Amino acid sequence: SGKTDASTQGDQSTQLLLAHVPMLFHPRAESVMVLGLASGITAGEVLHYPVRRVDALEISPEVVRACAFFSPWNNGVLTDPRCEIIVQDARSHVVLTDRRYDVITSEPSNPWMAGVAGLFTEEFFAAIRSRLNPGGIFVQWLHSYQMDWESFAAIGRALERVFPGSLLLKTATVGSDYLFVCFRDGPARLDRAVAQRRLPFAQRSAQMRLPTPDALYPLVVTEDFPALFGDGPRHTERRPSVEFLAPRNVTGGGEDFSRRIMAARRVGPEVRDALERHAPREMSLLLAEFMASMNVPPFGLYAAERGAAEEAERYRVLLERYCRTTPVTDFSALRDPVERERCLAAREEAILAHAAGLTEPQDARRLGRCYFDLGALSLLRGRTAEAVERYRQGLRHQPRHFRARLQLAVGLEQLQAYAEADGICAALHADYPRSAAVLTRWGSIQMRLGQREAAQATFEKALALKPDNAGALAALGALYGERGELERCLELSRRAIQANPGAIRAYQNAAVALARLERQAEARAYVERGLQMAPQDPALRALKDLLDAQAAATLNTEH
Repeated sequence: SGKTDASTQGDQSTQLLLAHVPMLFHPRAESVMVLGLASGITAGEVLHYPVRRVDALEISPEVVRACAFFSPWNNGVLTDPRCEIIVQDARSHVVLTDRRYDVITSEPSNPWMAGVAGLFTEEFFAAIRSRLNPGGIFVQWLHSYQMDWESFAAIGRALERVFPGSLLLKTATVGSDYLFVCFRDGPARLDRAVAQRRLPFAQRSAQMRLPTPDALYPLVVTEDFPALFGDGPRHTERRPSVEFLAPRNVTGGGEDFSRRIMAARRVGPEVRDALERHAPREMSLLLAEFMASMNVPPFGLYAAERGAAEEAERYRVLLERYCRTTPVTDFSALRDPVERERCLAAREEAILAHAAGLTEPQDARRLGRCYFDLGALSLLRGRTAEAVERYRQGLRHQPRHFRARLQLAVGLEQLQAYAEADGICAALHADYPRSAAVLTRWGSIQMRLGQREAAQATFEKALALKPDNAGALAALGALYGERGELERCLELSRRAIQANPGAIRAYQNAAVALARLERQAEARAYVERGLQMAPQDPALRALKDLLDAQAAATLNTEH
């Protein structure tokens, strides 16, 4: 399809669990079909088990060649004699083969890619079921990002029709990948005794550390598809709704319905029993360690400040090790300042060590990237001058690097070097005239320079390119608020919050506009919502104090 669908970072947990969930819970899987070779990691993980045969289906010969680049991670999948790479359309193979399998896994591309929705139909699932041996397990991957609920539910209903009593499992504590786990002969049953017996095979993997199968059970979302998906259309060949609905979400549409899925969580006694085998804090720590081993951020999974000293230190050491060995860029989930600083320091130490070994002329690009990463860490630690210097050093090695130039402008704006930041943004806009991110940053700098009319025009250009640009919406709302156009300010602020619930300034703008419109109760509601997102934000806290004082004064006057 031409779309990248594998990696050793963000996709890792999906690729791993797609193999290990069915292989752990099938008592003696010997024949396996893996639909979608990609990096080969899923098929390679299956080979850790005592299988007789693995058929890896891949439609593209180019992908098979690219799979060789993943040889350090895919357990020799291209050379293991038990594995046959079949370059064939998966649907044709499933319909035409006379082979039967104990386990079938399916991770094609996204259903909005041309031709792929046919691998998510009720009829295709029925064909899959007909190729399973008695006791067989089928696992289907699906995502909730860039997806609408109607499409997700239509696929879920189709699976429930073919495999009644299936279960849904998340592949990580963060992200939007799910596995539908389906049993050929009835309701899904994650038998812990079976998984415990087969655990030594899973522990052969160098790509994850699973100390106990109990670490899998917190990932189970629901065992009740009718309650989750309700009545409605199914994705079928006669009514292929997903074929036409899903592509609408590719360019930033779709909805975040992950909370809807988690709110419908219903699990059976086997899952509950496994969860209760460990104290809640110990289970949280087990889950954090398991996630980190698959390159999933373990941030926020364990509250170290409330744990025993030994457990807390174990978690903090885990965080440091993860940040030292993984190219982390998002530390926002680290609320504890001690944990955050230790992780930032560990990441910086690792990057500096890597940069020290880049001494050859051909290393220039990689050295530049090291400086860019160091600059980002400096910004996160509030060391703006240091960040600016690091971005400058990086740009000496990669002078045209888009993100570094934009972040340099951010740092210069923070240092109040507005004229230089303005020049950088003007040059970036000349190079990338359709970048809404550049226009939004440039508009912010124009505001700092007092160029209100130019800033308004710049923000409007950004919104013409990306109508849901929360930064531009919030900034434009603030401009209208300054001019006393309060209803327009309120409208733009609400749109900013809808586009990004974390747009803190939009809550402030909306609250100020409402207060000036003498709608204090609504203003207070926006302040409280903003403080839920950023409890320590000084502007919102000051606004709350002001509204509280006004309310108290009004109450005193009335009495």
